[in-house]
Amino acid sequence: MSPSNGNVKTNYNVLGNSLPHMHTHIIPRYADDPRPGWPFPFPENDPEPIAESVLRADVEALRKLVRT
Repeated sequence: MSPSNGNVKTNYNVLGNSLPHMHTHIIPRYADDPRPGWPFPFPENDPEPIAESVLRADVEALRKLVRT
């Protein structure tokens, strides 16, 4: 998966659990991550809530990427 929203790389983890389903994490990484080099960004404070419109736009962008 190539960077598509300003991220410099993308971390992903795909797991097959004991139930017949796929469990996936897709984590865009940015140049200003609070902990570059760590597998996930672990900020010291909780992030601000994401606006519903931004969340829906991101979901649709990911759906388009998955379809290609």
